[in-house]
Amino acid sequence: MSRFEVSQLILSSLLVGILLLAPGCATTSTRAGGDEGDPRSDAWALRLWKRKCVECHGLHAPSRLSDEGWRRVMDAMAIEARLDESEKAAILSYLQDHNES
Repeated sequence: MSRFEVSQLILSSLLVGILLLAPGCATTSTRAGGDEGDPRSDAWALRLWKRKCVECHGLHAPSRLSDEGWRRVMDAMAIEARLDESEKAAILSYLQDHNES
């Protein structure tokens, strides 16, 4: 593994840790809490986002884009990622709830 790959792995791990801890600090989400099996929960949406988006694109902080920016990304990528409407809505809601805009 090259130095660059090791650096990317470390950075990705740190960012995942931050994203997992940050919602517990001061969440403004209107969805239910932590049941990973509940499609209305942050935990479920975060797990889905990591599985369907982060695996290919890497971890980007939700604050990277505005609500409208994330909507455009999700509209463009939902078909490619084979998301159904509820999955698309859950991921989009998670990103918009946590983007600090």
